[in-house]
Amino acid sequence: MSENPLRAATGAARAALPAAQRAAAVAQRVARLAKDPEARLLVERAVKTASDIYRVASSEQARKVYRQVGEAARSLRQP
Repeated sequence: MSENPLRAATGAARAALPAAQRAAAVAQRVARLAKDPEARLLVERAVKTASDIYRVASSEQARKVYRQVGEAARSLRQP
């Protein structure tokens, strides 16, 4: 069985996944309705941006940076 992508995703990625799915669905609808090639290109760019956000949010490097920022913030709060 394949692993559930929502379970494997981090908090940020979990939030980005539905947005990426919604963006893909909207892109399909708009592409069907839009006869304008420029409009289609704008929608495709929006879908790619949502996909890029999901990919970065679920990467190990992003989690490492998040942990480092959290540690730095905690050290600033200590007297």
